[in-house]
Parts: sequence; structure tokens; C-alpha cells
Amino acid sequence: MGVFAANLPFDEQRVMTTAVNSELSNALDAFHRERIEAIALVERCLNEGTSIPLERWLEARIVHDAPAYPLLLDLQESLSHRLLSLRRSQIESEPASAADLDNQIALVAHLHDFVGDWLQAITLKLLRHFWNQSISDQPQ
Repeated sequence: MGVFAANLPFDEQRVMTTAVNSELSNALDAFHRERIEAIALVERCLNEGTSIPLERWLEARIVHDAPAYPLLLDLQESLSHRLLSLRRSQIESEPASAADLDNQIALVAHLHDFVGDWLQAITLKLLRHFWNQSISDQPQ
């Protein structure tokens, strides 16, 4: 508990702690809901053989309100693991199923790169914002 909270009466500390815990819980719930939705869309992309569902979902999020950076990092990591798993499966696959596996690998690699491009764009935007802010905060 911070110095400020330590100076509050016990009841106010409890209310403040409850409010902070509630906000944290809501943020985690939102993160997990969006993560589950994104992973379900990756599965849909694989089933349909197209990247469009995840691309449209992510682009819609970016237009309205940029998705949480940790969500994109988590999604890219999940795609990395999926790609690695598929590439390991490729080594053990039968020639008859190799073409389908190659298509899945190409699709997951495309989704991985797509998410990575947005991560890079958001990172650059944040860096530019902080750079401009630090320049404007300097005395003339």
C-alpha cells in the first residue's frame, strides 16, 4: 500500500483497495475475453483457409481503439508457437498431407507477420509520441 493509502482510515483503505482490485479484475477479464476471441479467430482462419477474419477483427480494433499492446504480443507469441508446432509436424507428415500442412504453415506465417507489423507500427507511434513529448517538455 502506498504512503497515501496508509494515511487513510481503515474503511477508506478497504474501499480504495476494492476499487483498485475491481479495475484490475475488469482489465484482466477484458484481456482474456479478447485473447480468447483472437485465438478463436486464428482457428477460424485455419479452418477456412483465409486470414481475413483475424485481419478484419484486428483492423476494426485498431480503427476504434488500439488493442492492448500485451494482447498483440500474446497473440504473436501464440502464432509463433503454432508455427513452430506446424513446422515440426511437417517433418513427420506423410507426403499426401504435406500440401495441406504447407498451406497452414503459410497462413500462420502470414498472420504472425501481420500481427508483428501492427505491433511494430504501434511501437513506432508510441515512441514518436514520447519523443515529441520529451522535446516539448525541454526548456527553450
